[in-house]
Amino acid sequence: MEPTLDKLSKEELDLYSRVEAAIGTIEEKSIQLRHDGIYDANAHIFEEYVVLAASDSQGLEALKRATFLYWSSVCEPPFVSGLWEFDESFAHKLHTKLELIATQGGLDEEFIWMLCHYDRIAEWAFSKDKGFAHVRNLLIKFADVDCLDKLTDSDFKNRGRMGLYWRSVLEPPLVSL
Repeated sequence: MEPTLDKLSKEELDLYSRVEAAIGTIEEKSIQLRHDGIYDANAHIFEEYVVLAASDSQGLEALKRATFLYWSSVCEPPFVSGLWEFDESFAHKLHTKLELIATQGGLDEEFIWMLCHYDRIAEWAFSKDKGFAHVRNLLIKFADVDCLDKLTDSDFKNRGRMGLYWRSVLEPPLVSL
């Protein structure tokens, strides 16, 4: 049975709640997450999103989510993200699909905004030496684009960890006196 975005989203959020509940030192958290199978389960979800990215109906959304997980795995430590190194063949499939869609002009405005935001935080994640020549060109072209005033919290409901991340970015800051 082919996974659905809703099923993968639920699995992602369940795993992430377990990552957030991990306690102890960095080493203790890492051991706990590995022992509990969190790293492997998250890698499997990433792989499922990459496979689902080939779908006509769910492909672009699956690609956005896989891209977010890839980016998170590159820029956050595993004991924080719950994401360990992904299988190289699936990372390569993600790179290839993202490059193909970028070449064909198939990235929607939201996806371009997301990629620009990710790039501002971790420019090495989508570098040319990792196979992202067309994506890199888009990032250069749209480098000055600021999407945060165009996106809303409701745009990211029920979209897995990617949705959690973007909702946290879009929350108005607390004002302290």
